Amino acid sequence: MIEVSEAWTSQYCKTCCQKGTRKKQGLFQCQTCGEDNADRNAAYNIAKRGLGQASNLGATVDMPRTFPRVDRNTMMRKEATVF
Repeated sequence: MIEVSEAWTSQYCKTCCQKGTRKKQGLFQCQTCGEDNADRNAAYNIAKRGLGQASNLGATVDMPRTFPRVDRNTMMRKEATVF
């Protein structure tokens, strides 16, 4: 387990790493990439930091690809196939 600071993770876009704004408490807005859930955006940024620290330690991480199930909504299917 690796400890990762969550500082500023909800203020930067998970895709382009530019600073964004919060239109509402739970909505993150990036000028380049559009809107996303603020908590999900922060979670991706925390995961990136953790993976970066793990690679600095010489660890390798396998990330399995996930494929959408039929019962998921359109947004979830899109996210699952972006990798």
